[in-house]
Amino acid sequence: MEIDGRPFCKDKLADERIKQGVTMTQLEQEQRNLVDSVELGIMLGKSRDFVLRLCKQGKLPRPVKPVRRNMRWLASDIEIWLSLGRPSQAAFERCKGKMRTLICLGKLVDDEI
Repeated sequence: MEIDGRPFCKDKLADERIKQGVTMTQLEQEQRNLVDSVELGIMLGKSRDFVLRLCKQGKLPRPVKPVRRNMRWLASDIEIWLSLGRPSQAAFERCKGKMRTLICLGKLVDDEI
């Protein structure tokens, strides 16, 4: 693909994929929406080990891909969990559904939860 006679992208593989109309696969999209323990630690200003301890203690949302020490959480779950003030896993699971509905409706109001 070219724009003004120049390649659209300097990465030849990416440029070839653009020419072929290859789009991001569902797996790639899902992986972008996941947060691992290192990223979550950065978000919280804590270490990876601290995040894993919180998970083991039930103080984080339930991971979607728990594989030994390689945990992954939905980014949307983490955002909701943070907005709720970091409740325990049990409390988070109770209000997660209602919270997602309110976010989708654009009616995120603390007193409705």
